[in-house]
Amino acid sequence: MKLFQPDQQILLKKTQPKYEIEFHLTIDSTNTRCRQLAQKNSQIPWAVLADQQNKGRGRRGKSWESPSGCNIYISLCYQNTKKYSVASLNFYFAVLWYEVLLLSFPDLEEALILKWPNDIYLEDKKLGGILLENIDNSLAQVIVGMGLNIHSMTADLPPVGTSLRQYLGKDLGENCRSELISKFLQRISEFPLGTKEIQRKFQQFSQKSRHKNYTYTYGSQNFTGSLQTIHEDGSASILTKEGLKRIV
Repeated sequence: MKLFQPDQQILLKKTQPKYEIEFHLTIDSTNTRCRQLAQKNSQIPWAVLADQQNKGRGRRGKSWESPSGCNIYISLCYQNTKKYSVASLNFYFAVLWYEVLLLSFPDLEEALILKWPNDIYLEDKKLGGILLENIDNSLAQVIVGMGLNIHSMTADLPPVGTSLRQYLGKDLGENCRSELISKFLQRISEFPLGTKEIQRKFQQFSQKSRHKNYTYTYGSQNFTGSLQTIHEDGSASILTKEGLKRIV
């Protein structure tokens, strides 16, 4: 099931004229390609999409499973005109995906959870995540890499992962990925948010994670705990068996 059939490419380019979209059947990393494009012309809002990544990566150097014909792999060259902090950028893109998924699949309302700082979960299984990479120290322009599991089944997923198809237990159709991407890009254009509104929404959408134990990372250390507080600076306090930890 290839994502970039001609009709799907036309749909994305027609509905999202603001973005200069590059399509790849196979690529090492959409983030790497997006950075290359930004270095050539930083004024163009690039969007790089791939059907498969050979060297997909997540936060803190972790690899991201990126099989062909299954999921969404997209990177944006985002012009940070509102001067969002790193925390606000993480929250912003997680919130946008949460809203797009809920509009597209209302039955997910009870299961869909945002996990600090930018992961998307269905109950206790990871559906997707976000990787920010700074182009320079000013945060004026940021590479935003995003991956969502759409059609993958158990054999293609890590033990802590799930996909929309697996969770919902039904075929989602060959246009599902392109339609979700189109809605997401449209939402960025139509729903700019202030920092306080971003944090309010992230607080709301991550509320259910306060009642569950998840694995969090601090530096090179992983630990299990439940979210207690998201502070104004975007850091979080996590309750572990050793006590309360504040992480950034």
